[in-house]
Formats: sequence, C-alpha cells, structure tokens
Amino acid sequence: TLDKKQFYIDNICDTNNDKKEIIDLTGFESNFNSPFTYEYYGNQSDLWLGQNKIQNPTSYAYDGKSANSTIYVKVSQGGFCPDFYTINVVLKTTPMIKIQDSYYCKNDEKGLEIKPNFTGLNVVYYKWEYPDGTILEGATQNFLTGVKKTGTYKLTLTNFANCTYTATFKVINIATPEITALSGENDYYTITATGTPG
Repeated sequence: TLDKKQFYIDNICDTNNDKKEIIDLTGFESNFNSPFTYEYYGNQSDLWLGQNKIQNPTSYAYDGKSANSTIYVKVSQGGFCPDFYTINVVLKTTPMIKIQDSYYCKNDEKGLEIKPNFTGLNVVYYKWEYPDGTILEGATQNFLTGVKKTGTYKLTLTNFANCTYTATFKVINIATPEITALSGENDYYTITATGTPG
C-alpha cells in the first residue's frame, strides 16, 4: 500500500457541475526542487504494473463519474528507488441557476420583481446587468424590483468557494390590448380588441 504522501487539487471549479474538468496535474511537481521524472496513473493497479500511464498530465480530462478521484504518481531519479504519491481531486461546486423569462405589461407602473430562488447555492455576491449595461451588484443584492426595461439581463453569481456562474434571462414586453368595439345588450356583450392580452 502507499504511505500517506498525499496531495490535493481542490482549487478548481466544476464549471458544469458534471464532475468533468481539464486539469493540469503537473502543478504537483512544484513541491520538488531536484530534477525528477514524474509518471501519472489513473489507478493504483496501473501504477504497480507500469501501464496505461496518463499521456498528457498538463491537460488531463478528469471525469469524477467514471474514474477514481485519486491520481497516483511515481517520482523517480536515476540511481535512487522511486517514491510514490497520491493526488486527490476535489472539484468545487459552481452556483448554477436557471432564471425564467419574465413578461412585462407596459401599463404596469409598479414594474416587475425578479427574485430567483438561490437556496443551496451558497452565494456571497450578486451582479446584475441590465440590457443597457447598467450594473447593480452587492452581497445582499439578491433581487430586482421595479423592472420595466425589456431586453436581455445577466446575473453573475459568486459562491463561497469563489466559483462564478452567469445566467441570462429576458424581460419581454406584452402589449396591452386595445378595445376597438363593444356590442351587445343586457348581460351579453362582445368585446373586440387588438394586441396581445397582458
């Protein structure tokens, strides 16, 4: 078995929260000063057998769903017995969210309130960008009120692990119908209108 020479890669955000990232394993080598030879393996069995070596450790396609979260490293130098290490990969969660489009009736003087549900995302900073480029941001700025501008909005979230995610959504105008005719009598009337109901 390997001894407790363990290292960690735990500073990478899981961009799509799918446990897949391209990782540079060679940052591990900065722990050593002398010129060594490094060989990386995806499992301990391959390490002992010297087979299926990771061919491109600077751009390793890590897949936490199908592979072991531990990388095994053989460190060797001419004239000396090799040493063995492990690198444990721990990806950081990205605060992903989907925000539905909102519909705004132009005669609504109050405007919309946009307040997504951020439960479980551990957000520490919010940055809203309006269609005209106006920025509204802050640690407590988790909603918008009085929204009347139509167009595409952006919301960038930063969580406690310093991972970010940008969601886009639209505010779409709904035209107020215009009554063009009213006919009928007693309790029955027919209303004719143009435009989209809103």
